[in-house]
Amino acid sequence: MSRIVSFNPPVDLGTGGDGLRAVNFYFQGLGGLTTRVSTRVWLDTAPPVIALTSPGPGTNTLQQPVLQLQGWANEDLYSISYDLNNAAGSLSNQDVLVLGRAFDTSQWRLPTNRVDSGFNDGEFARCGR
Repeated sequence: MSRIVSFNPPVDLGTGGDGLRAVNFYFQGLGGLTTRVSTRVWLDTAPPVIALTSPGPGTNTLQQPVLQLQGWANEDLYSISYDLNNAAGSLSNQDVLVLGRAFDTSQWRLPTNRVDSGFNDGEFARCGR
């Protein structure tokens, strides 16, 4: 006979800042046999840092009724939404369509073990131009 058990244990995810945590739960039956169930969770306690580079700060005049945002975030984003107030009314929590992602290749580094590349074994070579 199976039984459905619902539980909500408080789990302290520890210190050490944001990041991946592995959590193991152990369940012991009346007969003494134990089962382990594992899960991984990402602890994220700080909102992303966002910098818009276009449109710039202040009042901007657009030639068409479409706004294109450009900028950067210090982490991957799960979603982007907006609120709009104008003479026709207001919209709240509207989803933004993301057309693409760009990466700053000047920050990418790949390991190399080729001595003739100008780097020593184990050092990193900068990608890009």
